[in-house]
Amino acid sequence: MHNTTCFADCFPACTYTWTQSEEEIGSKTYGVLSLGTLQRHETGIYICIAKNPRSAVTANSQTVAVKIRYGPDSLTMSPSSISYTMIEGESMNNIICSATCYPEQCTFIWTKSGVETSISNTGVLSLGSLQRRDAGIYTCTVRNPGSNATASSQGIEVLVRYCNASANQQSLSQVGPIVGGVVPGILLVCLIGILVF
Repeated sequence: MHNTTCFADCFPACTYTWTQSEEEIGSKTYGVLSLGTLQRHETGIYICIAKNPRSAVTANSQTVAVKIRYGPDSLTMSPSSISYTMIEGESMNNIICSATCYPEQCTFIWTKSGVETSISNTGVLSLGSLQRRDAGIYTCTVRNPGSNATASSQGIEVLVRYCNASANQQSLSQVGPIVGGVVPGILLVCLIGILVF
């Protein structure tokens, strides 16, 4: 940040004090506010106070507002698990993606295997009752709308177990007698839904 100079007319020469959010940060003969390379803790309202050292009369400058954009950082997932194995039809708890941005609030978008899915900007992934098509890798991407800086979560793997009951073209009444406790013509196939990348 460029230096900001405060000047007032006094006799004898004024002394100057800069405050940040009402806390004194320095008293100098020359009223120069020099912040240099900004850090987030330097966000605040700055005021220069000029003082006549003999009469003690003071005058305040206009305020200087400094806002430092940062983030997204501190990206967290709740719960923190990165792999879920569920049964088709089972309800999956919401996964909450959160991060810190300033001064604007972060925006969030979830992608499934690289394709954007519809989600609110609260960062909540809500799949509800799972279907086999829900299997895949989910990623939360966070963006600071002020700086366009982004950060992405680790991929979250969702596996969905499901079973397919299939029969041959004969109906149950046509498959004949039970042989050894087994009904011919019925096949039960259980699978885990997963996408391979």
